[in-house]
Amino acid sequence: MYGNVRRVFGHMAVYGSGEVILFAINFLLLPVYTRVLTTADYGALGLLLALRAFLRPLNQLGLDESYIRFHYDCKDAGRQRTLTGTTLISIAAASGSVLAVLLLEAPAVSRLLLDSTEHAGAVRLLAINGFLSAFLCVPHSLLRIRNQPARFARWTIGGGIGTVAGRLLFVVGLRMGVFGIMLADVIVSAVLLVGLMPVVGGLLAWRFSWPLARDLLRYGLPRVPDTLLRQTMGTSDRFFLRAYLPVLDIGIYQVGASVANVLKVYPEAFRRAWMPFAFETMERPDAPRVFARMATVSFSLLVFAALGLIVFAAPLVRLMTHPAFHGAVEVVPLLTVGVAVHALSIFLTTSLNVARDLRALPLATTAGAAVTVAANLALIPRFGLPGAAGAGVAGAMAFVAAVAVVAQRRYHIPYEVGKLSRIAAVGIVLYAAATLAPQDAPLAGFVTRIAVVAAFPPALVAARVIDGDALGQVRMLLAKARAKTSRPR
Repeated sequence: MYGNVRRVFGHMAVYGSGEVILFAINFLLLPVYTRVLTTADYGALGLLLALRAFLRPLNQLGLDESYIRFHYDCKDAGRQRTLTGTTLISIAAASGSVLAVLLLEAPAVSRLLLDSTEHAGAVRLLAINGFLSAFLCVPHSLLRIRNQPARFARWTIGGGIGTVAGRLLFVVGLRMGVFGIMLADVIVSAVLLVGLMPVVGGLLAWRFSWPLARDLLRYGLPRVPDTLLRQTMGTSDRFFLRAYLPVLDIGIYQVGASVANVLKVYPEAFRRAWMPFAFETMERPDAPRVFARMATVSFSLLVFAALGLIVFAAPLVRLMTHPAFHGAVEVVPLLTVGVAVHALSIFLTTSLNVARDLRALPLATTAGAAVTVAANLALIPRFGLPGAAGAGVAGAMAFVAAVAVVAQRRYHIPYEVGKLSRIAAVGIVLYAAATLAPQDAPLAGFVTRIAVVAAFPPALVAARVIDGDALGQVRMLLAKARAKTSRPR
């Protein structure tokens, strides 16, 4: 068990390092961005980013996940080359169609979203970026399959730094606004695509196999409605807010979402490290038990990260943003909870991936999306921005409950429900304690927040989540680390 934890979380740290650095830099640049862009600019950016999220599955048709899954079934190099060629040609057809439509209809899309054609150019750049970035899934997947997290991280970090540098140049230096953000993304995607194609190397043959394409789409296409429904849960709130509130309010909400989305670094990095491990482990007789133990460890870290972000959200937002954006504080806690709840689906869908049966997944996401839409319609007119954040939490909870039922029927994993419940309870109790932090004494409030977050690990021990075996594994890890540092060189 210790070896599994060390491998998955070690790779997770590397796979997520690029996102960590990019989120960190962008967060540190919030004082700059919120002084260069108006709240209305941020609102337009939020709507365009939501559109990009909805277009991503249409650009790839689930072929990114299909490529990883079928790579393990292609035992010889010739079959793998055909798989790569078929995947890339299929992506080109899908993303090229989306690109053509958006290039032609950019003014209409801009008018529909923002009541103006002012951002038609940004819509076109968004479409071009979607087309280019769709192809990156193949080299990224190969780096994960080959267990090359360091190389993966170098490219991800380089892309993140390039994105930030480009946005600073175009947005801050040249004052190109939202258009400059989209232009920077296009340039970075083009550079990454050229730089990463050698990763494909000998595994690429421009051959197209109709039978293989059918198998790839049969496996991946169920993810398209699933992903669209997930985006309905995750980003449709911007569109509903636009129906009831001005664009500048969406800008404030977007800043809150940017802070809460820092938590997405953890589940996204974990997913990238976890999937190859899960496919390699699924044939082991003790695989369900291994999956269950790993779920407990990952959930502990998820709650810990969410707690820290929520507890420090208010001082961070006030410190890092222009006063015009301070209203984002009220939505960060609920948005963070929504991200955390939705992240639980990573382990639940392990059962469906192992069983190679994703057909029922859209049914679960339909439930979550339906609850999200209904909650947005009911809560936004009454509560405004917090109502949209609360709708996201409601939809995520409905989705996780539905997918849990479906997944466990396909492949049962004996999750440690008692420990998982105690972990969640510890997080809730500590958050309640953090609300008692003095508001009129900044230093005392800061110390209180640190104490609350630091109390999480010992609270897990007190709640018997971390047992003797786990503590023994930690002690063994520390002993090995001390032995390595004391070894003569």
